[in-house]
Amino acid sequence: MLHRNVYSNRWRCDGERDCKGCGDEDSENCPKVIACYKEEKMCVNRQECISTSLWCNGVEDCRDGSDETAEACVNATVKAAPRCEPGQFRCSDGQCISGTWVCDGMRDCSANDDELTPDCPSASTDATVSADWIFSGLELHAGNPHSTCHPGDFTCSDGDCIPSNWRCDGGNDCADGSDERHCLGHASSHIPAAPTSTCRLDEFFCVLWNKSGQCLPLSKACNNHHECLNGTDEGPGCLTACQSNGQCSDVCHATPHGPVCSCPPGYTLSSDQKVCIDIDECETADSLNGPCSQICINTRGSFKCACLDQFTLGHDGSSCKADTDPILLYGADAQIHWITPDGRHQGLLAEGHNSHVSAGIDVLEENGTTSVFYSDLERKDILVVNLESREERVILAGMGTPEGIALDWIAHNLYYVDADRQVIGVCSLRNKIAYCAKVIHTGLVQPRAVAVHPGHRSIFFSQWGDKARIEQAWLDGSGRVDIVSDKIIWPNAITIDFIHERLYWVDARLSWIESCKFDGHDRRTVQRLHYSHPFGLTILADRLYWTDWTTQSIKTAHLNGSGAGIVHDTHRRPMGIVTMHHSRRPRLVSPCATNVTNPCDHICLARPGNLYTCLCHFGFEMVGGVCVLTEVSSGGKAHPVPRRLDFPEMRKIYSCRNSSDCNCSWFGSVNVGDVCVCLNDQCIKTNQRDDITPVVYTHSSVHPAMQLPEQPISTVTLAAIICGAVILAIAVLIIMVFFARWYCQSSAVIGGFNNPNYENVTPSSYMVKFYKNRLTHDGPSADRPQPANPASQTL
Repeated sequence: MLHRNVYSNRWRCDGERDCKGCGDEDSENCPKVIACYKEEKMCVNRQECISTSLWCNGVEDCRDGSDETAEACVNATVKAAPRCEPGQFRCSDGQCISGTWVCDGMRDCSANDDELTPDCPSASTDATVSADWIFSGLELHAGNPHSTCHPGDFTCSDGDCIPSNWRCDGGNDCADGSDERHCLGHASSHIPAAPTSTCRLDEFFCVLWNKSGQCLPLSKACNNHHECLNGTDEGPGCLTACQSNGQCSDVCHATPHGPVCSCPPGYTLSSDQKVCIDIDECETADSLNGPCSQICINTRGSFKCACLDQFTLGHDGSSCKADTDPILLYGADAQIHWITPDGRHQGLLAEGHNSHVSAGIDVLEENGTTSVFYSDLERKDILVVNLESREERVILAGMGTPEGIALDWIAHNLYYVDADRQVIGVCSLRNKIAYCAKVIHTGLVQPRAVAVHPGHRSIFFSQWGDKARIEQAWLDGSGRVDIVSDKIIWPNAITIDFIHERLYWVDARLSWIESCKFDGHDRRTVQRLHYSHPFGLTILADRLYWTDWTTQSIKTAHLNGSGAGIVHDTHRRPMGIVTMHHSRRPRLVSPCATNVTNPCDHICLARPGNLYTCLCHFGFEMVGGVCVLTEVSSGGKAHPVPRRLDFPEMRKIYSCRNSSDCNCSWFGSVNVGDVCVCLNDQCIKTNQRDDITPVVYTHSSVHPAMQLPEQPISTVTLAAIICGAVILAIAVLIIMVFFARWYCQSSAVIGGFNNPNYENVTPSSYMVKFYKNRLTHDGPSADRPQPANPASQTL
């Protein structure tokens, strides 16, 4: 669906100009500071709102640190310091961090306690101490961000580091091209290039009086003024050059050497240099995604941009903004946090209970419920948290090193990476039972990340090792093929651009973000990350968002690398990150979809051609299409049993468009029984259970200042009111006629009416008077509340 350039009232005063001339960000229409939602407090800088649950928690969540000052916390309830688990390190502020983060060269405690302990090597010498990170079972050489490059690296002129064997290989790996300078056999690398004498088609080359070459506009040729040496821009040919328009289809320019044709904007000359033909800007643009962020439509002499469903065209005519408010979820320490893409609002989504480090993360919104999946590096489990009940379930336990995870939201298959056991597996989550099996368990060396595309029936996964690479395989693990296998070292995270069908990844060793098409072609460096250690990566609309260990922040940039900046300083090491928005879960067709009967007994994995592969849970084997439990040999190790994932029913559901329909703030703890949030187009309402703690919701909503005006009465509703009134009037008229006839007949039988109040009144006029008298005594009176006019009520 294509959207016209109509702007939502939600975008007023959001810090970004969305239209020209409508004043959506003018100072007189917008407050100078942002407004905070319920259960939020504003930082002193007046530019950020943070959840009250993060206020005075020992960690500076405001950029100016105003949430942890003595003045801010003077009346705050002192929170007991958390009990650190075995293998953790307690910071001076009471925060618990992983013991593997101590002396790793990065500040994880707010006071840098983890790098100042007596166990850390002294850094007093000029040489920077380079510690080996033994983290997640992977060795990361991580020195000071401002130190020199690793041994065996080449230092670019701008300070970037690349492997030495990439120097003088014919490709510019340094942003400034310094790796290809002064190379033997590259004469052009140290000999200055001669000035070119080639001008554009709309220019004229001549030698000026100072004997320097210059390209002049064609309008300066044959203008009776000598611009060039010896008058080469004037001559007899000027008089006849454009006779018969020089056979040009559009504009002819006279030169001493003959006619030169030119075209209006949006057109170019054909091969005969005479006829103008249309330029297809959608195909010839040199930016990463063309002139439009989503859909480009070529027109004669120009082009226009459009957006997919759930997006609206921005004020610049090329970018697309989400119709509903998305959020970003990321893991840090033992918690899962949320933040808005502009960084203005943030909060805590789930405590994580006994969890410690959330490496991989994904989310599923369906049937009014939201589930967050994550891998725990220290517990060595893959878990799911139900946001309605705030309860946690283990999907798969006892793993080696669980890292990246990715959800096939069509079939409810969760793919995972076990780096220690060198396995890529999958867990089917249908029918509230987790059936798990290995998908790829050979030819893997330190697998790290995984991404899934149900429409293409593909998974993309990365591995480090001696030969780092990114591969593609079908959803059942078959058909493996290399996508990227050169100039890649530590591919930490992978994400998919479903709109442009491109793959994006971050390389923590090379500190850059790259992309390519699904077949590996058109590889491009999107962003060079100076002094950075990227870990997680996600996409929203036309922007990338990634987590950075070095700066402990969430950063963003356009898909082509422009407009880079910091969204939020996390003050803790951020791990995996995922976008919570419908556009990241497009509707696709699959033989294993959950809306059709499962063709397999346990796990269904789709393949191209509407085919599928059936797998059984660990310890089961396929017998006649049915998964049968196998016997464990004497002394053998029993396989993990399938785990149930049922959660208690916690909410009553009502349809909604946004959270203003739900009569409640869109996040924040509320009293049990309040309608709280519009989640997945449905209001979620708590049951009247005193023992249930309401969840902190974080989903799309609208700030009261940005809410749309109330909708007028629809045509259907108005027609129903009119029809009801007509039917009621007809019924009353029939009753009145029937009563009049009855009365006339009764009067004829009785023969008279001896009532002094109604003497000399005809039967018909009496009926009318009686009817009025009944309204006066039995109907509404002056001292009774009058019913509202239906036409004036808001429906």
